[in-house]
Amino acid sequence: MGAAYILIDGQEVISGSPGAGDGKTVKRVIPTVSAGGPPKLEIYGTVAQAYRPRTYGELVPTGPGSIVNGDLEEGHSLQFELGLRGKPLPYLTFDVGGFYFNFEDQIGDITITNENGTFSSTGNVGDARYAGFEAAAELDLLAMINEGAESPYGRFNLYGNITLLDTEFTSGPNKGFVTTYAPGYQFKVGGIYRCKEAVKVGLLGTFVDDSYADANNTLSHFIPSHVVWDLSAEIKVWDGRLGVIAGINNLLDEDYFGEIRDEGIVPAYGRNYYGGLTIKF
Repeated sequence: MGAAYILIDGQEVISGSPGAGDGKTVKRVIPTVSAGGPPKLEIYGTVAQAYRPRTYGELVPTGPGSIVNGDLEEGHSLQFELGLRGKPLPYLTFDVGGFYFNFEDQIGDITITNENGTFSSTGNVGDARYAGFEAAAELDLLAMINEGAESPYGRFNLYGNITLLDTEFTSGPNKGFVTTYAPGYQFKVGGIYRCKEAVKVGLLGTFVDDSYADANNTLSHFIPSHVVWDLSAEIKVWDGRLGVIAGINNLLDEDYFGEIRDEGIVPAYGRNYYGGLTIKF
């Protein structure tokens, strides 16, 4: 269930009109606005229930050192979110909000070490709570230079998004531990240039805090923080019906991993390249 309320109705730039001039110099273009455009400031909130079913990989052992409990139960959660979003300027949009939710009977892995070796046990590891803050903003730099009107040179959008997260198990054998795969922060920043829907070039960086891959936060399942940059490009011709795409993932060849399974660490790909064609009929 969700609701939104418009606090301030926005105005939208629809065209540019020439300013005063003497006929010899280039006239300055002044953007004009019209009422009834996109909401300029809006508050929103949601309340939702979620159901988390058991997956095949959690019901059947997938490795020689994995154990699955026979009394595995589905997980349930109650989620709350409240935020504010808007477009205070023709070239700037933002969205900020906070969230909180409880998770009952969360399914996860516990690392067990005894005289027979080290094992990963899958089961209901306890109830958990999640609280966090999210913020995102996008700025069209060329439109800002052009006083709010769309620039004839295209659009150059600077983008940023941050998520701050605080989690812990509130009951069960892992009470007080941090939940699995829950980095304290995730931050994305980058820029995208577009020219008349024919050219698109983007550079995006992702910053991720450290986390744990098991519910009892063992050192063997610690995932270090990492930073990854990706570069992408797209060119369209023939009225947009034919396109060429290419890119480089992990541009700086960062050596990292973001997942640990029963069989061990799953390393992420190093620098890799891709390309292709798109055709519209």
